[in-house]
Amino acid sequence: MVKIKCVFPKNYYLLRKVNVKISNKTIAHIGHNEVIELDVFEKDIKFKLDYHKTKIKVPDSKTEKYLILYFNFSLHYSQTNVVKFVDVEGYAGWMQATPH
Repeated sequence: MVKIKCVFPKNYYLLRKVNVKISNKTIAHIGHNEVIELDVFEKDIKFKLDYHKTKIKVPDSKTEKYLILYFNFSLHYSQTNVVKFVDVEGYAGWMQATPH
């Protein structure tokens, strides 16, 4: 099981949804401050919003995994994507944290 939390720190994309893809099929959509839970048996999870995309390798583990999806867009088309697995405390406190 993977719990995914999505954060858009700027107002530009607050009403948009990110496509969550496994094996090139969209299996879910997630928006700002939303949390979804997925049973993932594949090696990679891909995320796409317009032409912005990223992917992450799912670690082999039988325990529950916590994933942060952070898209920071600017008006000049630059972006910061942070997609990382964290522990449960990092997952709960992500909204107060500033990613590096």
